[in-house]
Amino acid sequence: MAVTATDVFSILTGGYFSTTEVTGGGTATPIKNASQFQRWLIQTCSITRYTKGDLDGFGRPTETETTTDNVRTRLDQEVQRYIQDGKVLNVKTMIAFFEMDVDVRLRDTITIGSRTYEVIDVDEVLDGNNIPHHYEVTLDRMVT
Repeated sequence: MAVTATDVFSILTGGYFSTTEVTGGGTATPIKNASQFQRWLIQTCSITRYTKGDLDGFGRPTETETTTDNVRTRLDQEVQRYIQDGKVLNVKTMIAFFEMDVDVRLRDTITIGSRTYEVIDVDEVLDGNNIPHHYEVTLDRMVT
C-alpha cells in the first residue's frame, strides 16, 4: 500500500510518522513537537516572487524579482490513480511542506536543486487542536 502526501499530513498533524513508514516497513515514531517536523524538512529551496511596480516609459508595469534562498522544505509526490476508458491513469502531483513562518504564495516559483516549480495552491494544515501547523504547497513543474 502506497503512502500519499495526504496520508503523511494526517500522520504529521495527528500523531505518527517515520521515514521507514513512508518507504515501507518499520514502526512509526510519535510526532510530539515542531522540532520533529523541522527535522523532517530535509531539503532547501529558493522561493522567487515577481511583483509589478510603477509604469515604465512605455506605460508597462516594471517587474521586480525577489528571491529568498535556503528555505527548509520537503518535496514529496502524491500519485492518484484513475480509470478512464478502461485504462489506468497515474496522475502525479508534487507537494512541498513548509513551516508556518515561510512566506509562500500562489504563482511564486520554487527551485529545489535544478528543478523549478510554480506554486498552484497553498493550504494551511492544522494540528489536532486546530492550530496552524505547516503549509502544504501544490506545485507544477516548469519546463524551460
